[in-house]
Amino acid sequence: SRFSTVNEPVLHLWTELLRSLPEARLLLLCPEGDARARVLAHFAAGGIGGSRIEFTGNLSRADYLALYRRIDVALDPFPYNGHMTTCDALWMGVPVVSLKGRTFASRVGASLLHAAGLDELACTSPAQYRNTVVELANDAPRRARLHAQLEEQRLTSALFNGELFARRFEALVQRIWQRACAGLPAQHLEAEVTAPSSLCSQPPRGAAGPSGGRAGLQ
Repeated sequence: SRFSTVNEPVLHLWTELLRSLPEARLLLLCPEGDARARVLAHFAAGGIGGSRIEFTGNLSRADYLALYRRIDVALDPFPYNGHMTTCDALWMGVPVVSLKGRTFASRVGASLLHAAGLDELACTSPAQYRNTVVELANDAPRRARLHAQLEEQRLTSALFNGELFARRFEALVQRIWQRACAGLPAQHLEAEVTAPSSLCSQPPRGAAGPSGGRAGLQ
């Protein structure tokens, strides 16, 4: 993620994690200069030595992805979650722990984990985030299972399978339209794989209908 998303509460929680995991090291994608000095000062104030913090700058795409082979657990910042960096980690088979908030930007991580079938790593409190990371860091067999799971479903999960995502989205739009046609109130809906066979023939009251009569998505 852009380093601007790594704020004081994030650094505070990561300091707690490093205290709980004395053998762990933290790898940060961070620009040179004041940002690195600020991070090192924060960790030093929390009793974490600089030898446990490693920085890297901008890399080629190949070298950047290769970094994930050195990472056991990826830490999602908050309240502005990672977007493409989270996708990259999951693509490379690295489990990501995320803290879910109330805004769109703070729920991206949970959404990506849900699409990857890893809801267990989407946390709802800092305490759960900390406990999840510590448990995962201390459980090599579980990390290996998650890594294998991510690699196995790399092209079959909704996160990376564009055709599957499109089918689910089409089905969801059809269900929303059908509920509107029936005059039903708004409701949380889960995307499904199989799309309904057709749309309703009349638009809901106050809405413009599709041109040319009957319409359907295939």
